[in-house]
Amino acid sequence: MWMHKRNENTLPLEERALLNDTDLAQYLSTGRATARKISEEAGAVVYFGRSKRNDRRKIDEYLKYLG
Repeated sequence: MWMHKRNENTLPLEERALLNDTDLAQYLSTGRATARKISEEAGAVVYFGRSKRNDRRKIDEYLKYLG
């Protein structure tokens, strides 16, 4: 069985509901460690088995609350 590479770059970051850590860092214009910290503080971490994603909408709400 061959594993197919997922094409995650079909939608712009602003239109995605869930982002991986690398995409989140790019979306926030920060490093990955800072992006992870913001996601955890916002309660936006979502797990699908061993796959971790970050809920962009929760992060946007959290940043609006802070700012």
